Amino acid sequence: MKKRFFAIFLAVCLVATLLPAGVLAADGETVSVGGVELSGSAQTPAYATTDDEGNVKKLESAEGATITWDGETLTLNNATIKGNSGKGIVYRDGDLTISLEGTNKIGEEIDGNSAGSGIHVDGSLTVTGDGQLDVAGLKRGITASGNARFSGGTVNATATADRISDSAPMGIYAGSVTVAGGKVTAVAEGNKGYGIYTDTNGGGVTVTDGSVTAKGKENGIQT
Repeated sequence: MKKRFFAIFLAVCLVATLLPAGVLAADGETVSVGGVELSGSAQTPAYATTDDEGNVKKLESAEGATITWDGETLTLNNATIKGNSGKGIVYRDGDLTISLEGTNKIGEEIDGNSAGSGIHVDGSLTVTGDGQLDVAGLKRGITASGNARFSGGTVNATATADRISDSAPMGIYAGSVTVAGGKVTAVAEGNKGYGIYTDTNGGGVTVTDGSVTAKGKENGIQT
């Protein structure tokens, strides 16, 4: 009996070693978009779209998709996204690249129930592509604990709250901000706020190409 069990065990192990890596990790990496968790990889991307109210709906294939997630890059192609993923309407625990195609929108400037951040990344954020993104959150338009790098497209990040009891609203908050292309506009709309606010320990804003506009009642750029 023991010999038979051992033989079955070896056979299972052998089958497992022959499976492609994508099968063993079919779920892939995850990102939360509008309160919907997408799990995908380069071999098996996740696809989604939104309805007229901005609610995210998963799709079985790329047909009709305005949102594609391959485990590293979230591609937005004429997507309008609302909802709340807790920390942000788009939330990623780890580094995130967003590729822009067409005209895209995350959050609503007049939505008092919106998330604290339109985009919240616990890691570094990279924005590429030649499309446009309008992103709004109550406390921050964009939050990134690491570097926020913009290398193309047009990004308008807005914090919509008038004021927050424990901190000021910020259009973009990041460890540091790098603009290497495209056009970036960061605005805090309230009576107290910063357009761009970076970590005071080694942060800052670096522009090598493209343009940056930052507006806030406290300061446009605070480093």
